[in-house]
Amino acid sequence: MHKAARKGGKNSEVYGCLMDASMAAENLMLKAVELGLGTCAIKSYNDSAIRKILNIPERYRIEMLMSIGYPQGEPRCPKRPPLEEICFFDHITESEKENHE
Repeated sequence: MHKAARKGGKNSEVYGCLMDASMAAENLMLKAVELGLGTCAIKSYNDSAIRKILNIPERYRIEMLMSIGYPQGEPRCPKRPPLEEICFFDHITESEKENHE
């Protein structure tokens, strides 16, 4: 973490580590699916309780947890907004800004 901060400042330390963890988690999740396993990334947790349960020293930052196991069925796909409502090319118009605030 400190190396990232030295090279790119606080943003690199915070967001760079999060991006690295997210990319590694995605690869792990893809492999899990290939092996017939289900996964769930978890970002909402009690940090101090997790440190105590898993004996994680303070010098490590916990970016996320992931549950892995055999699913009992097919997961439901959440309803998602149309792509044109959440993805913009080149710029966001004033009306689009108003719709998303």
